[in-house]
Amino acid sequence: MGKTITPDQIDAHIIKIIVAKYKQLQEDLPRYLEQFIYSEFYDKFEPEMYERQYRIINAIMVSNIKMSGKTISMEIYLDPSKVSYDPETWKSPITGTESSIHGDTVEDVWDLMRSGIHGQESIAVTDGDFWQSFVDSVNHGGIYDLFADFKKYLNSTAGLQIK
Repeated sequence: MGKTITPDQIDAHIIKIIVAKYKQLQEDLPRYLEQFIYSEFYDKFEPEMYERQYRIINAIMVSNIKMSGKTISMEIYLDPSKVSYDPETWKSPITGTESSIHGDTVEDVWDLMRSGIHGQESIAVTDGDFWQSFVDSVNHGGIYDLFADFKKYLNSTAGLQIK
C-alpha cells in the first residue's frame, strides 16, 4: 500500500522548496539590481568632475527570508547609510584639488534616481521611475522574469504545473 500524505505534509514540502528558491534569489536579486543600476546610470554617463565612488552599488542589501504562516518574503533595498554623497571634502580627479563643497545627501540621491537623473540635473540619463523600472525587469516578461523562472523551478522540483 502507498503511504498517505497529509495536506500539511504537502504544504511543508512545498514551503521547503520555495524557501530554497528564495535563498537563490537572495544571491540573484542583488546581482540583477547591480546590473540594472549599471545599465540605467553608470554605463550611460562617465563623470568628468569627480571620481565615481559606486556608493549606490555598495548600498544594495537583501533581507533575511521571513516566514509568517504560509507567507514567505524578503526585501531588496538600498541602504541609505551607505549612499550619502555628502563628504566634508572631495578630490577632483582632473585637477587633484580638494573641495569643501558638500555633495548630495541621501535624499538628493533618491530624488535624482527617481527622476532619472544621475549626478546633476543637466545629466538626465534615464527615463526615471527607477524602482518601477527595476520591478518591471524582474516581473513577467521582463529581462530577468523571476516568475517564469520560479514556475520552472516548482515544476522541476515539486512537479507543480503553474499556468
